[in-house]
Amino acid sequence: MISQFSRDAVKVIRYADDFVITGKRLVDIEKAKAIVESFLVTMKLNLSQSKTRIGNSITPMEGDSTRKIGIDFLGYHFRNLATSTHRGVKSTKGVKQKFIQISGPTKKSTKRHFNAIKTKLKKLRNAPAAAVIKHLTPIISG
Repeated sequence: MISQFSRDAVKVIRYADDFVITGKRLVDIEKAKAIVESFLVTMKLNLSQSKTRIGNSITPMEGDSTRKIGIDFLGYHFRNLATSTHRGVKSTKGVKQKFIQISGPTKKSTKRHFNAIKTKLKKLRNAPAAAVIKHLTPIISG
């Protein structure tokens, strides 16, 4: 894919079998998606249609205001918030950008974490405080 685009057209962020493709232009993103799909077909694999989505990290896509802004990747939600140039982040080249990045756990992973704590607390309802702390510490620490 790198040979198909100029240096800053698209970026691929991957971890194990999960990946995100970012870019500035929708045309480049759609071309990258087609390249990935054709590559996966050669290995008899395909993209999951339920997980694959094209979106924007600052504004909703045209004609699709119901979807949430940003991306969910590896249990975290990433989105950008438009700000003035003075409050924005710097790029890797030191140029001020007109946004700040907001990231945190997804609602799904937060709910899963709280449910794990809740389940453990129900099992340890009558246990002494030291035992509760001993069992909850690994769950809370991750």
